[in-house]
Amino acid sequence: MNLDPILLKKISKQSGTSAQHTLATLDLLENQTAILFIARYCKEITGNLNEARIREIAELYSYYKALSERRQLILAKIQEQGRLTDDLKNRILTCYDTRNLEALYAPFRFRGKTKGTVAKIQGLEPLAKYLWAQVSSEKPFSDSIKDYLPLEGQLSQEEALEGALHIVAEWICKDSTIRNYVKELMLSERVFFSKVVEGKQKEKTTYDTYNDFHEAVSRIPFHRISAMRREVKQDMRTFNVEVNDEKVLQWMRKRVIGDATSEFSPYLETAIKHSHFKLLKSRLRGEVRSHLKKRFEADSLKLSHTKQSDLLLSDLHQGMIVEGTIKNVKAFGAFVDIGVQHDGLIHISELSRHFVQDPSKAVQIGQVVKVKVIGIDENTKRISLSIKALESSKNPKTHKKINGETLAQHPDLTSPQVPIDDQLEATDLNIRAKVAAGKSSAPKLHRRQTKKNQESSIRNRLPRGSYSSGPEDQGLPDTSKLSFPEKLQLLQKKFSGIS
Repeated sequence: MNLDPILLKKISKQSGTSAQHTLATLDLLENQTAILFIARYCKEITGNLNEARIREIAELYSYYKALSERRQLILAKIQEQGRLTDDLKNRILTCYDTRNLEALYAPFRFRGKTKGTVAKIQGLEPLAKYLWAQVSSEKPFSDSIKDYLPLEGQLSQEEALEGALHIVAEWICKDSTIRNYVKELMLSERVFFSKVVEGKQKEKTTYDTYNDFHEAVSRIPFHRISAMRREVKQDMRTFNVEVNDEKVLQWMRKRVIGDATSEFSPYLETAIKHSHFKLLKSRLRGEVRSHLKKRFEADSLKLSHTKQSDLLLSDLHQGMIVEGTIKNVKAFGAFVDIGVQHDGLIHISELSRHFVQDPSKAVQIGQVVKVKVIGIDENTKRISLSIKALESSKNPKTHKKINGETLAQHPDLTSPQVPIDDQLEATDLNIRAKVAAGKSSAPKLHRRQTKKNQESSIRNRLPRGSYSSGPEDQGLPDTSKLSFPEKLQLLQKKFSGIS
């Protein structure tokens, strides 16, 4: 993909991603790949970018692509007029903001038939240039004006001056430097003014506190704009944007009029007032209202996405390790914001490997913790998390692996030192049994365990038929394979001899 390095740098910086991953993501987007598919199945290419970050890159690329197309169109239109200079072309090519680009094009935009264009058709542009230059001559001012009149007798001197001042007023309105400065001044000094519609002053509404309300545009919060916009839709209120006109006119005088005592000053003063009140103010009022609308929409979108996140519940899986912030602590555990719409829960039993009686002593609200996902219920939207699982993985019990040969050489080693997960072979088990049987020391008896009980327990552990109950039974045959009647006859013979 051939992309302007400046555009790539701007997109990368504004989206907070590296240039390499940004370019790789744009390549996928250019191939009509779905954003959700890229987020889930192209993580190695994009550097594990989530869906929100990929969408942001796509929106920035669309914005700069449309800006580039608009830039080329503006250059072509100005070139057709024959007014494209090298300096203007360079300023347009290096402009990467839509508002500033339109401000550069404003003086060359055709707005239909105006009083200024009519005056130009009448041939009054030379007179307008004479007034704008403010260069005095040896002749009186009234005689100098006659030199710039196009046709003798068709226009009077007053009509010619009026037409020339319309042209000057349009020049003032279209000058990008004047327009941008006055616009910034108006944005910072404008006052948002609200007024109840005539005939509805006595009606009680929810927003009566905003009657005859005014506040600076830069400081008005979102909820007030929202409230007044609702009443405007109900035809209960009107609102407008006002400005300190005298402050704006004072700055424009300093910008346009060179010498306040010259004979050109009164005429330029008239042109400045006409430009401000009839042209510039009305246009900028619409731009400020548009600015408020965009700010309202942006704040509404931000408010609606307050609880939304970059991750989806389907992006989580059991065993995943994520980072989150403790949002609330209860007696049964702690809730953690891990970037999903629903907070996860760390149960009190999963806070630590040690016993936790009070969760507030284990974690604090606002604390950033790493947790492991141990359960996800998509039906109830519940996420079970654990800190204990990470603690056990960070501090594993290390055991030395013991084979049969080592156990035979060191009889003092006991079985608890052998890890549970390690399986011993059959030969290892036999060696272990021999070592245990060859110990010289007898097992220590319990204080309540008698010698008779000990012999009985040992007898139960030995194989059947491998022991005798006493010297009197040594003459008896093995009864393990005899049937019950045979055993009964054998017992009768034994007891008959005793009697």
